[in-house]
Amino acid sequence: VFFEIDSSTWGDADGTRNSAGYWSGDRASVEVKNLYLDFGIPVIPGFPYPVTVRAGLQPFGPRGYIMGAVDAAGITVGINADPVTIIPMFFKGWEGGVAIADDVDVYGLEANLKVSTFKIGGYGIYMNASTYPFAQGGQAAGKTSFNAYMWWLGAYADGKAGPVNVNFDFIYDTGKVEDRVGTNPDVDYDGWMTRVKVDYPWEKFNFGFVGSYASGADDEATSRTGK
Repeated sequence: VFFEIDSSTWGDADGTRNSAGYWSGDRASVEVKNLYLDFGIPVIPGFPYPVTVRAGLQPFGPRGYIMGAVDAAGITVGINADPVTIIPMFFKGWEGGVAIADDVDVYGLEANLKVSTFKIGGYGIYMNASTYPFAQGGQAAGKTSFNAYMWWLGAYADGKAGPVNVNFDFIYDTGKVEDRVGTNPDVDYDGWMTRVKVDYPWEKFNFGFVGSYASGADDEATSRTGK
């Protein structure tokens, strides 16, 4: 169990979420950030690989600083098929009405292995959103406004090249948002991003740089309003 307590300034106005610096204290400013259980699966006959499971409210995103970076309820599995580690995952973004097809489900698969001084990996994430944006799809009216189907495909490398530490990421995403009501046209998404981080540790210092590039929106391919 991990807690989070935030305050923007001493002397916060209301003392609720993100405002722990309230005069006289005694406010509901303690947040549950993560709440999960780690356990191992007993050996499965015919499957000689160790398997671990993490279930509950946990960090989501294979590369949190550029992909995901959110806490969500789900399950991640670690399969140690030496020299490869395989990580299937499932997360529930939105449940909404239990008897209504308005869920947001996220499925993913990551794999990595050690190559010389580097860990090389890749992943695929698929989001099937029958409500989009999350929790804002007209649930009170018994319907949802948008569906979204998104894919993220990524590759990464972390390791040491001579005296420097290197982190490399590349992500490609594609998908579509559909108007369930029918008053707006579908919007297609397609883009990519790359990031390189290089560090040179020297005694008690660390010198380095980070460079990144993202494709962004293309005004020649779509309008500013998405219509």
